Amino acid sequence: MLLESYTYEYVLGLSPSEGNANNGKKLSSAAHWTEQGCTDRLVWGLCKGSGSKPYRVSIDLVGPAYKCSCPSREIPCKHVMGLFLQYVSNKSGFTQTNPPDFAAEWLEKRQQRETAATEKANTPTTQPTAKNIADQAKRTEKRQQNIESGLLDTKRWIEDLIRQGLGNLNTADHHLWQQQAARLIDAQASGIANQLQTIPQSFYLPNWSAITLQTLSDIYLLITAYLQRQNLPLNLQADVLSLVGIAQKKEDIRLQTGISDCWTVLSVQETDFDRLTTRKTWLIGQNTQQLALLVDFIFQRQAAAPRLQVPLCFEQTMHFYPSSYPQRALPTNDHFVPQSANLSHLTPHPNFDAFLTQYANALAIQPFLAAADFPCLVAQLTPVYLNNKLHLIDQQNAQITTSLPYLFIWTLMAFSGGKPVTIFGEWNGTELRPFLAIDAQQQWLVM
Repeated sequence: MLLESYTYEYVLGLSPSEGNANNGKKLSSAAHWTEQGCTDRLVWGLCKGSGSKPYRVSIDLVGPAYKCSCPSREIPCKHVMGLFLQYVSNKSGFTQTNPPDFAAEWLEKRQQRETAATEKANTPTTQPTAKNIADQAKRTEKRQQNIESGLLDTKRWIEDLIRQGLGNLNTADHHLWQQQAARLIDAQASGIANQLQTIPQSFYLPNWSAITLQTLSDIYLLITAYLQRQNLPLNLQADVLSLVGIAQKKEDIRLQTGISDCWTVLSVQETDFDRLTTRKTWLIGQNTQQLALLVDFIFQRQAAAPRLQVPLCFEQTMHFYPSSYPQRALPTNDHFVPQSANLSHLTPHPNFDAFLTQYANALAIQPFLAAADFPCLVAQLTPVYLNNKLHLIDQQNAQITTSLPYLFIWTLMAFSGGKPVTIFGEWNGTELRPFLAIDAQQQWLVM
């Protein structure tokens, strides 16, 4: 597969950090390279370094994937970024020729692994023995016992908190929350542990007690649902298991019937906690108008799927996780063939009333959506700054507040120029966090 559609912005999005991207730009000049070339699939080069030998850089355009002889722990490193940026900026400057041994051997090993993976996927699986089935059942039962024990303990803990009152919780030691979250993690209920750890983050707000009570109530409801999950419909059971933290295998998700479309990237958001980066990418299908959420977990800057750029478009099949209201999805593979950006196909809600009707209908189907952020795409919104808050006003003069960071408030105000724009963001039930604005000329602003 020849990926001729890579863009400069897409390659920049592969960078693990801003500093890495800036260093890559500096190395994107041919003056830093003693040799470079390409085939239909492979790009390689020799980059001048501080040592006597140049760094050997290889890029497989299918993936993409990369290798460099430098000692950097960043993936891709600045040398890969420099070569890739130079390639997408000036393909004519790269001679089509046989690759050197270091690049050819690396690509051959990658192709061998691809062939082995394909053969494995096409090989009928061995039927498990009675002993394997029994051992698996024991492990599953043991895990369920651990989770239920941890959830029952947390349920009693929440009841004690409510009984004693919330008045002084914002002055309590933060270890109170960390210790209970640690117990949940030990019990393999990481999803609820993550919700619990967010509570102290609101203690500086005037309405912290209301937020705390709401979050504790959501957690209590989720625990109750898990303990009584046999009484729930199968898709709602899947929602509860996912929120508790019981992950499904990607192989199983990809067995689900997928939706094929040309998908447009609406937003990419990353959050860091400890040494884990969580990346959320919202997409929309051009033909189906289906919204899809990709979630990637990246530990200590390990290699991850390419960071997509707004408003990149690509053909893919998305497989949705089982749910009463499916949103999270998984692509068939990570081979994204970027196409020219196009936002003209979007069909946003005409006003807030239409969006909130959809939100209410979704909650009726999947009540636990209240504990997560919900995608919002609404047209003809005018940003107005009132009482130290940014408000968005629709054509019916209905308004909502936003949680947009202060710097972006004025950027959005300047972008709109006082005129209505289309906004995409996440709705938490009370406020909207805008991620993307589109004006009447199809220009866009990423926030």
